[in-house]
Amino acid sequence: MTFHVFDFKDGVPSIREKEEFQVMINPEEFSKSMTATFNQEKAMTNSISAGRFANMQPIDYNFTLMIDGTGVIPTQKGTKSVQEQLTKLTKIFFKEVEGNIGYEPNFVAITYCSEVFYVVNTSFKIDYSLFKQDGSPLRAKVTCSFKSICMKPKEEVKFEKSEGDGKSDESSKEDEISAIDKFADAVSEAYDKALDSLFKLSV
Repeated sequence: MTFHVFDFKDGVPSIREKEEFQVMINPEEFSKSMTATFNQEKAMTNSISAGRFANMQPIDYNFTLMIDGTGVIPTQKGTKSVQEQLTKLTKIFFKEVEGNIGYEPNFVAITYCSEVFYVVNTSFKIDYSLFKQDGSPLRAKVTCSFKSICMKPKEEVKFEKSEGDGKSDESSKEDEISAIDKFADAVSEAYDKALDSLFKLSV
C-alpha cells in the first residue's frame, strides 16, 4: 500500500510523485463501505416507505497500519525512528493551515492491489507500544479512516455541424475550443466549492 498527495488541475488529479509513503506491512484487514440514501415519503397510512433513491454517499475506507522501529522489519529509506515515519505519514495526510494553528487534509491517492483510491482522511489515531528507556516509541499502530472523492470522467463534448450555417471550419474550431474552456472552468469551480465546504477539518 502506497500513499501519494495529489492536486486537482482542471478537475483532473495530478499526483505528486515525490510526496510518497509506502507502508512497512500491508494492513491485515481493509474495509470498504458504500451507503445509499433515499428520499423518504409518508404514505396515506402515515407509515414511512423506503422512498426513492437519492444518491450514493462517499465511500468509506478503514484500515490499520503497523509502524515498527525495533529493527525487525526494515524501515523506509531515509527514516530511522517510529516518530520520523509518523511525521512523514502525517505530512502526506495533512497540511498546515497558513496563519492558523491547525491542519486540514490533503487529497490522497492510495495505491493498493493494483487499484487507486482518491480520498481524504477523516480519522487518524495512533496507539504506541514498546518503548525505549528514554520513552521514545518502538512500535505504533495507526488506525485510519477515509472518504472517497468523486472523480468524474471527462465528458465528451460533441458538436454537430449544421449544413448551410455559413461558418467556416476555422470558426467552428474556435467555437469548440471556447466551449471546452468554459466547460473546464465550470468543472474546476464546482470542485473547488464542493471540496472546500465538505472536507475542511482541523486536528
